[in-house]
Amino acid sequence: LVQAQVPATPVFSIRDVARDPQVLNRRMIITSRGDIPRLGSPMRFYKTKPNRTTSAPRLGQHSTEILSELGKST
Repeated sequence: LVQAQVPATPVFSIRDVARDPQVLNRRMIITSRGDIPRLGSPMRFYKTKPNRTTSAPRLGQHSTEILSELGKST
């Protein structure tokens, strides 16, 4: 790809990303509601504190609301 001048970059596994010195230095590995680590947002702005993040919804957490909006029931 380099010889053909095609822009390319390695694709890292989540494990590799979590061990990356830049990711660790920027404290981008976060946890919320439990102890499962995940990658936080890379966006950081001067004098702006990052928002607290929330976990993904639990399986079925919003099923009733979604079905209701579609005119269905559980």
